[in-house]
Amino acid sequence: MSYLIMISFKFISFGLSEFGYVIFLRSFFHYNKYLAWATVFISNILFLYLFAMLGFLSVAAEAMFVVGLFLILYFFYYWGHFR
Repeated sequence: MSYLIMISFKFISFGLSEFGYVIFLRSFFHYNKYLAWATVFISNILFLYLFAMLGFLSVAAEAMFVVGLFLILYFFYYWGHFR
């Protein structure tokens, strides 16, 4: 049962991380909402592929995850204080 909870937590965290990248593209570069999602997933795949070729897949995946979470936390902070 705890395994299912952990998998669910990781899946939700991954979604929030991806959403952070989408918000970044939509607010700074004014991407279309559908194009932003496609761009995020394609760029993440390419980023992970390149770092896997270099032998740093796990480091790149964790860094990408953390940056996405920081982006979404930044935008929640920004929207809460400046809007």
